[in-house]
Amino acid sequence: INLDGVLIHDGIRTPQAPTRMAWVKHSGAFDYIEKNIDPGEDFAPYFEWVERLGLPIRVFGGIFTAGQDEARMRWGLATGGKLGARVFNMQLFSRGGDGQPISDAQVADFFMDAMAHGEPVGCLPTLEVHVDMWSEQFHRIERVAELLARCRADDAFWTSAT
Repeated sequence: INLDGVLIHDGIRTPQAPTRMAWVKHSGAFDYIEKNIDPGEDFAPYFEWVERLGLPIRVFGGIFTAGQDEARMRWGLATGGKLGARVFNMQLFSRGGDGQPISDAQVADFFMDAMAHGEPVGCLPTLEVHVDMWSEQFHRIERVAELLARCRADDAFWTSAT
């Protein structure tokens, strides 16, 4: 369950994160949560909440712009790994930091950068299919996958992750 969607009711103020985490834990319906990066949010308290509640964050992620958000993506992978996340779900906008459409090679480079930082901490990146993202043009997904396989198949971290 994505923690951002744990609400009392649409239109009513959203409770603080520790309250929502406790609700999820006490529901007994879920054994982990998903959390998206909010650039303005302090994630330091999450370590204590995860430990106290015994409710790990197994999926961490966010929305990114290639050529602009690589440092935040790397921080998210490192933080997600420390929080116990196994997956880092990335939405990647179809336009880069320069406002131009990103190429298949830029998508592949962004993913491989994420893989290089996520694999060592046990938090593997994924690229989510979503509107307003590079993947909205579905034919690109296969092209990027083929590019990744062809260009990086001999890299040690790539072959160890497959």
